[in-house]
Amino acid sequence: MQDSPHAARWVNILSDQDWEVMVFPVNSQPPSHEFNKSISIYRKSITLIIVHTLLKWNDQIGGAIVNAIDLPFRSGLLKLNSFIGRLGRSFLASLDSIFIENIKKTKISIPKLHGPHQLLKCIDAFKPDLIHSLEFQHCSYLLLQVKESLGEVFPKWAVTNWGSDIYFYQNYDIHHHLINQVLINADVYFCECHRDVELAIHMGFKGVVAPVGPNIGGLNLEVLKPIRDVVIPSKRNLIVVKGYEGFSGRALIALEAISMCRDFLSNYKVLVYSASPAVRNKIKSLSEDGISIKSLDRLSNMELLKVFAMARIYLGVGVTDGISTSMLEAMSMGAFPIQTNTACCNEWLEDGRSGFIICPDDIEKIASRVKISLKDDVLVDQASKVNWKIAEKRLDLSKNRAKIIDFYFKILDDAE
Repeated sequence: MQDSPHAARWVNILSDQDWEVMVFPVNSQPPSHEFNKSISIYRKSITLIIVHTLLKWNDQIGGAIVNAIDLPFRSGLLKLNSFIGRLGRSFLASLDSIFIENIKKTKISIPKLHGPHQLLKCIDAFKPDLIHSLEFQHCSYLLLQVKESLGEVFPKWAVTNWGSDIYFYQNYDIHHHLINQVLINADVYFCECHRDVELAIHMGFKGVVAPVGPNIGGLNLEVLKPIRDVVIPSKRNLIVVKGYEGFSGRALIALEAISMCRDFLSNYKVLVYSASPAVRNKIKSLSEDGISIKSLDRLSNMELLKVFAMARIYLGVGVTDGISTSMLEAMSMGAFPIQTNTACCNEWLEDGRSGFIICPDDIEKIASRVKISLKDDVLVDQASKVNWKIAEKRLDLSKNRAKIIDFYFKILDDAE
C-alpha cells in the first residue's frame, strides 16, 4: 500500500543495505512522500509512466518556476500547477475505478493495472529472492492469487499482518478461508501483537515468526526526547482525539464522551486529527455548544508528534486494530493514552497506571476515564515516566532496526 506512511517507514529500514528493493503499488495513488529516494516503485504500464512523469515534472519543474516568478504572477501559476496535478491524479483515479477486478470471491477490488497480471510481470522482471506483502486483504490475497499461478517457482514469501487483518476479518467466512490459505502458503509472518501470533498459528501458519514489534519499525527517540520534554503532561492543556469514523474508527463515540466532560474542559482545547466528514460535523456542533474544539488539517508525521508532545490526553476509540501507531506515538511523547481494548494495547499499557483501557461502546466509562485523567496530575506525570521507559525498551528505531535487518539477513540466507 504505497500511499501509506507506515509502509514507507518500514521499507526505508531496508534502504541502505545494498539490497535492491522494489515496491509494487496496489493502485495509482502517488507513493507516500516518506519513501527513501533509493526505493523503486514498479510502474511498467505506459499510461502510468507517462502520467506519473508529467505529474513529477509538474511538481518539481513547475514548482521551481513558480518560486522564481515575481509575486504578481505567482498566484496564477500556483493555481495552474494545482489544476494540472488534480487533473492528472483524477485521470489515474478514473483508470483505477474503470478497470478493476475483485480479489478472489471477496468484495475487495484492485485496479487491473495493479492486479495479478502486472504483478506476475514484476516478479518475472525483478526475480526477487523474497516477496514481502505488507497487509493481508489488498496485498497478501493478491499474492496468493499469483502464487497459485507460479506454483513451486514462487519465491520465499513473508507476510505482515497490519492492524485488524486477522483479528477482524477472521469472523467472515470468505476471508477466514483466504487468511488460512495465505498463512498456510507463507514462509515468514510479521505482526505487532502476541495476540496475532496465536491467531496466525491457530489459523494454520507453520513457518517462521518474526520478532513481534511495531509495523513502523520504531521511533527516533533521540530526536523526539527534547520535543517531548518541553512541557510536563500535567501542565499541558490539549486533548487529542483520533478522528477516524467508519470501518474501524469510532470517533463519534469519543467526541460524545468528550461532550460529557464539558464541565472539566474550561482550560482545555480539544484537537481532532484525521477527522472523517461526519466527525467534522460533530466538531462544529460541539464548538457551537461552547467546547474549544477543532479539527487538524493534514499534518506531517513530525507535526503530529509535536502536537502529541503538547497533549495531556490521547483518546483513541475503535472496534478493531493491531497496536495503534498513534497510541504508541502519543504515549512516547508523554500524552496519557486512553485506548480501546479492541487494539492489543494491553500488551503495552497497564490499565490505571500507564493509561486507561476502555470498551468502544461504553461512552459513560470513556467519559469517566477522561475526567480522571484531567483531574489527576500525579497519574499523568507518573504514566509519562513509565511509558518513556517502555518506549526506550521497545520503540527505539535504532535498536529495532538492527534486529529487523538481522532477521531479514536470516530470511535471505535461508532462501539461498
